[in-house]
Amino acid sequence: MKKSIIILVFCFVFVTASAINGQSSKGSFAERIKFSGTWFLGFHQGKMDGEDFSSFFIRRGYFTVRNSFNDKFSLRFTTDITLDEEGDGEGDIEIRLKYGYINYKFGSLGFLNDLSAEFGIVHRPYITFAHDIYNYRVQGATILDRFDMTSSADFGISFFGLLGGKMDNQYIKSADDKHPGKFGSFGFGIYNGAGYHGIEKNKSKVFEGRISLRPLWNLLPGLQLTYLGIFGKGNTDAEPDYNANAFDFSYQSSLINLQGLYYNGKGKQSGTLLDENGNVAKRKGYSAFAELKIPGTKFAVFGRYDFVKNEFISYDVKNKLMIAGIGYTFLERNRVILNFEKLDSDELDEDNNFIEMVFDIRF
Repeated sequence: MKKSIIILVFCFVFVTASAINGQSSKGSFAERIKFSGTWFLGFHQGKMDGEDFSSFFIRRGYFTVRNSFNDKFSLRFTTDITLDEEGDGEGDIEIRLKYGYINYKFGSLGFLNDLSAEFGIVHRPYITFAHDIYNYRVQGATILDRFDMTSSADFGISFFGLLGGKMDNQYIKSADDKHPGKFGSFGFGIYNGAGYHGIEKNKSKVFEGRISLRPLWNLLPGLQLTYLGIFGKGNTDAEPDYNANAFDFSYQSSLINLQGLYYNGKGKQSGTLLDENGNVAKRKGYSAFAELKIPGTKFAVFGRYDFVKNEFISYDVKNKLMIAGIGYTFLERNRVILNFEKLDSDELDEDNNFIEMVFDIRF
């Protein structure tokens, strides 16, 4: 496995370097570089861990620099600004690296199109796809991210591509589909497994792969069926089992977005889902999401329900999460969202619940 990783990385570097040497640069520095950013800012009030709370907050602040050296080779650097909520630095504003990778576009190979690779702190395959449908990261993470089954980014190498060319531009624009393969898309890679905000604590690596199929591209172009597989070890010295199989149904259109997911696995990426004897728990869960864009307005209503069960040898722990809200889009890509969230968990004496207003500001 380790030798295979080294060979894979060497081949990627060799092919990329050879291709770069054969191409001229793309314009001046000012023409090649691009800046962008996203802020999640808000106010929430409710009850957490049995205590009332009320506070203004910054959930995330992303600042991105991109540099396209030519049509094939580029760099991305994204910082993640957030509030430290635990440890010695509790209350401090943290700045950490979310993405820091080189990207190479291979082009097409027969049925496979828009082939590309990332090396460094890269996108992991599933969350990248899921966020394009569940466009409410400003409210909170998706089920697999929130419950520590995978991350949006990690140290490693990723490969992405589309199946069978692209959908027409009218569909891509109306549905805002960022993975517009005519017959689907895919992504896979090898990672440390601790996420972009974690430190690698063992020598094991994690494989994650996603394939999404568009079975009725000419009748229901927004319908996609996705399989996700994660195989590796949890991020501790003991290297407990960590794997998952997930099946995702999604539908995108200009009016409605739907997503449903079921997964079955064992352990989690941090390697801490253990009982008192060190046995790894099995996990099952599902998530359902719906968004309705109100015709003739810039309003949308949305709802989500997650269920996660951790199955230990002698007991189970159930988690139920409900989210509902309304959003308003202004100045093209910016939004303000009012939502309610409730978490019912066997690990809590009382439910966590709060109401919040949060801004999603992009520039």
